[in-house]
Amino acid sequence: MIKLLFWGFVALDIAALLFFFVLGLAAAGSSRTSPATVALFMLLLPAIPLAGAVWVFLRSSTTLWRVLAFVLAAAPVVVAVSTKAYNDAR
Repeated sequence: MIKLLFWGFVALDIAALLFFFVLGLAAAGSSRTSPATVALFMLLLPAIPLAGAVWVFLRSSTTLWRVLAFVLAAAPVVVAVSTKAYNDAR
C-alpha cells in the first residue's frame, strides 16, 4: 500500500513541478529572466529532493528509510493542504 501511495505522491509532485516550470517560463519573458535560470530554480533544484526520495525508496530494504522517503515525497502535498485548511479556518 505504501508503494502505491508513494508513487502517487511522486506523480503529483512531478505534475506540480512541470506546471510551475511552464508558468515560470511564461513569466520569464515579461520579467526579462533567462530561461536557463527558470529551469534551474523552478525545475532542477526542486527535483533534487524528490529524486533523492525516489532513490532512497528504491534502494532501501528497511521500513524506516522507506517511510522517510514517503514523508519527503508527501511533504509538498501536506504543506499545500494544511496551508489551505489554515487559511480557510481564519
